Amino acid sequence: MPNQQQMINKKLYLIFALLSFTILTVSAQYSPQKTYEHESIFLKNAFGGLRYVKDGVEYHYGFFGNNYKQAIAVSPNAVVEFKKYRTNTLIGTGLSVVSAVLILSTVNANENADILFLSGLGVAVGSGIFFRDAGNNLNKSVWWYNRDILER
Repeated sequence: MPNQQQMINKKLYLIFALLSFTILTVSAQYSPQKTYEHESIFLKNAFGGLRYVKDGVEYHYGFFGNNYKQAIAVSPNAVVEFKKYRTNTLIGTGLSVVSAVLILSTVNANENADILFLSGLGVAVGSGIFFRDAGNNLNKSVWWYNRDILER
């Protein structure tokens, strides 16, 4: 007949074995690679506009990126970069319109056509800078989102 110390040792061994099994099971369920494969996002240029892909499914970017913004909402840093993207895109678009107006106004201008044309070109370059920065912000938002999903 086993003594009391042997019974305690068997119970401790059983508890240790169950605890080890539980820890191994839980840790096996979380895999950074699987999380990244299923939750990460990448952008895709497609006919008809920008799209984003998550878990192998292609989604519409949405009007002013609303669908994309909802998808990245779990990452505050990604949302900040996305808002910078929107701001830079709107400024770039506004400058493009001003540039077009200046360049097209040279058609009816007699005396100041050269100045209007050069001004329009200068504003066009400025709009290009804002569009470049917007693209960088959009890429940073993807990077922040993909980084943050691994920390959840």
